[in-house]
Amino acid sequence: MRILADDLTGALDTAAAFAGEVPVYLDAPPNANASPYPVSVVATTTRDVPFDLLPRLLAPSLPWLAGAELAFKKVDSLLRGNTFAECAHVARAGGFGRLVFAPAFPKQGRVTIDGRQWVVPPGKPLADRQPAGNALPATVFSTLGLTVTSLVEPSSDRIPVWIPEVRSDDDLAGVAALSTRAEARRWLWCGSAGLAHAIAAIRHLAPDPSAA
Repeated sequence: MRILADDLTGALDTAAAFAGEVPVYLDAPPNANASPYPVSVVATTTRDVPFDLLPRLLAPSLPWLAGAELAFKKVDSLLRGNTFAECAHVARAGGFGRLVFAPAFPKQGRVTIDGRQWVVPPGKPLADRQPAGNALPATVFSTLGLTVTSLVEPSSDRIPVWIPEVRSDDDLAGVAALSTRAEARRWLWCGSAGLAHAIAAIRHLAPDPSAA
């Protein structure tokens, strides 16, 4: 599994979801060949750069990410930075067949309902949720040339984007379970550290709590 994060903090947060030694490379991987590590991470400096710089800054990491058994693009659970533009560019330039967009992190009060990201204040019920910014993912992805669809809808000439409903940890685990499908290797998995933890658990890559 190979993970591309837009800053060092996000890279470290995501790496912490996995057991064993997880190397974190700055700016670009050492090469695009096979890695001795089951999980590795690249931290770029692309969160807040101008949009037109993204292709140049991301280019060194794309062959490495596209060659992964599972490709993961770490995104901010509040959708800050170049979240949508990066995901769209990586999906297109990396040749991925589908984009899974799952930024939810229920343990931290970040949920995805009706295709939109929400924040649930600590100790409050789901009904008290507030929108995480003004972005409507389906609209933004459409302007970037991608189309939001369900998993069962046939692909169009645009890269399809699936935004799963995630209200709970169980919902997130259900999304992560799809990463074991054979076709998931050609999907770009875009999510927060919450999805990384869920994938680590379902693929038996998570740290053993009893060893702590």
